[in-house]
Amino acid sequence: MSHLEKRNKLDIIAKSVVVIMIAIMCVIIIVGFLTKGKKTLSSGMPSGVKPGVPAGVEKIEKKGADTAITVNAYLTEKSEIESIVKLNGNIGSKIEVNIFPDTAGKLVRLLKEDGAYVNKGDIIAYVDPSKPGSAYATSPVFSTVSGNIISTPVSIGDTVSSNTAIASVGSLDDLKITVDVSEKYSSDLKLGLPGYISLISIPSETFEAKISKLSPIVDRTKRTIEVTLDFQKKDRRIKPGMFGSVRLAIKRSENTIVVPKSALSTYNAEPCVYIINEEQKASRVMVKTGLSNDTMVEIVDGLEFGQNVITAGSVNHGSLVKIAGN
Repeated sequence: MSHLEKRNKLDIIAKSVVVIMIAIMCVIIIVGFLTKGKKTLSSGMPSGVKPGVPAGVEKIEKKGADTAITVNAYLTEKSEIESIVKLNGNIGSKIEVNIFPDTAGKLVRLLKEDGAYVNKGDIIAYVDPSKPGSAYATSPVFSTVSGNIISTPVSIGDTVSSNTAIASVGSLDDLKITVDVSEKYSSDLKLGLPGYISLISIPSETFEAKISKLSPIVDRTKRTIEVTLDFQKKDRRIKPGMFGSVRLAIKRSENTIVVPKSALSTYNAEPCVYIINEEQKASRVMVKTGLSNDTMVEIVDGLEFGQNVITAGSVNHGSLVKIAGN
């Protein structure tokens, strides 16, 4: 090998060594850079936060899960409930007698006005039985009972007969109200059932009454049963002829659990409620219902006395809750 060839070979080896060293240095630099970047990322994360999850997210989620929902609650205790039917009726006197004249003729005088008190035997009116071509003395109309004039359905000048009621006499103190009840409730009707009367003239008060009479027949046209209720207390503000709204209690349960209707919900098409358990969480309870009215419903199975039932608040089973005001 000549001197020139040896020199060329050495140059190639030297260049190869330089390239290898440069490559090694590059690898070392890249590895160091990557290692430093990984440490930087790790040191910048809060303790317990997983890579790829933005800082603070996990803490926010945990905080949201622990936030209690404010609710309203109803404490179950021994109660009573009535199933109500709403009706309308007219008020009249419990004792009311129609007064008839003894003869036919023309009514010429009315001596008593509506509301006036009369004794048995008092003259209420006069009837002139005269006919064309003949004159007769006027015939008096006597009251057959004592009481107040409830109504006078005739006027002076009317022609009346012995079958025409001149007046009706009764008591202004002992009053009743008569209503027509649908025949579908016939099996529930019985003497003594309570009713609650509201009057337009006294809207702030409710008057108690009880069923005193049941018609034994059903009206073929209206498909109803005539029911009479007697007022339990005398009140001069209540007058015969008034119109009253009646809430008739056809069924009643005592010593039972009732909850507001707002507490009732459904789950899988079945009734349920949410109670507050010992962990202050909402717990779904499937229930069976009984009687109900406008605001309350009876729970015949599923609840116990002394439980807090949620009546307002958007909750699910397991939701952490707190009662409003507590």
